[in-house]
Amino acid sequence: MITTFENYLRYNRGLSENTVKAYGEALRDFAQFINDYHRGTRWSTVTKPMIDEYVVEMVGEEYQSSTIKQHISALRTFYKTCLALGQEINNPARFVSTPKLHEELPKTIEVEAIKASLEADTTPAAAKAAIAIIFETGIRLQELLDLRKEDIDAKTQSIRITGKGRKQRTVYYGELTKKYGRCWRGEQHTQRGVRHLVYEALKPYSEARQLSPHALRHTYACQLLNNGMRIEAISKLLGHEHLETTEVYAKMSNSQTKNLYLQFAPTV
Repeated sequence: MITTFENYLRYNRGLSENTVKAYGEALRDFAQFINDYHRGTRWSTVTKPMIDEYVVEMVGEEYQSSTIKQHISALRTFYKTCLALGQEINNPARFVSTPKLHEELPKTIEVEAIKASLEADTTPAAAKAAIAIIFETGIRLQELLDLRKEDIDAKTQSIRITGKGRKQRTVYYGELTKKYGRCWRGEQHTQRGVRHLVYEALKPYSEARQLSPHALRHTYACQLLNNGMRIEAISKLLGHEHLETTEVYAKMSNSQTKNLYLQFAPTV
C-alpha cells in the first residue's frame, strides 16, 4: 500500500520526490511501530489511540517538532488518499493533534520498576544491558547503539561518547552496568528493536506512561537533580548544547515537590 501511495503522490498529485520519499519513510516507520506493539493490525484497523501512542514515542525519542508534524501529515494524507481511491476505510489520523512540545515535562520510570526488571530472570540479557547502561549513564539511544568496547575505560568506569554533531563527552557508570552491561553489542540492534526490548522488559513492573530508552535518560537526569547535582554538571553529562534544554528537569523537580506538598500538607 505504501508503494501505491507514493506513486499516487508522485504521478497524480505531482509532489516533489523529496516529499514523496519523506512521506514514504514516515509511513514505514509507523508500520514498524505497529508491527512491534500491535502485531496483526492492518491499515484498515489502525485506531486513533494507536497513532497517539506513536506520537508519544516520537516525542520521547526527541524527534524534532517538524519531523513529528511531517509524520502526522503523512498519515493524514495516506488515509485521505485511500478514501479518494475508493477504499472503504476510516481515517484514524483525522483528529490526531500535534503535541505542544515546549509544554511537555519529561516522563520518568519508577526506580523500583527498573530494579525489578533488572533482577527478573525473565528479562533478556540484552534488555538488562540496555536498561542498566542508559539508567546509569543517561546516554541517548543512538549513542548506545554506537558504543564500542574501545570507548570504555574499566579503570575509571567511564565511557567516551561521541554525540550529536560529533561532539565528544565523558560519562560514568556504576555497579549495574558492570553487572549487566558486559554483554552489550550495539551493532546487533536497531533503534526500534531496543525500544521494543526496553518496553517489554519494563512493562510488567511499571505503571509509567512511557517505557522507553529516552524515559530512562529522563529518569537518570531527574535522579541526579534530586540527589543535589548542579544543573550545569547534569547538562554536561547529558551532552546538551544549551543549558536551557536541561532546565526542564528543574521544572519537573518543582512539579514533583508541589505534588508531594499536596499529598502531605497539614490539614485541620
